[in-house]
Amino acid sequence: MYQCIVSGGELGIGFLGATQRPRNIPPEAITEMSKLYMFWMNFEEDIDHLRDMGVPKNFVIPQEYYLFNYYDKLNRIVKMMKLKLPEVEYEVAV
Repeated sequence: MYQCIVSGGELGIGFLGATQRPRNIPPEAITEMSKLYMFWMNFEEDIDHLRDMGVPKNFVIPQEYYLFNYYDKLNRIVKMMKLKLPEVEYEVAV
């Protein structure tokens, strides 16, 4: 997996990953990424880790349901976005 992240582009190989704790992502994965989608996180140290790896300072943790922050590294776009999902009623099982 590591080789795909750091040198897969040369071979036309991409990598799509997801994590709940970005601070555990190797720096190479963050520096090689082209796009980042971030939903709410519990820990400021996770966003600090991303910023240490070059993610812009205005890339902040979303504070509402369905909000996510989008970062396009190539085009230098940082944008807060919201998923458009139908309202769903939930029942609690007892």
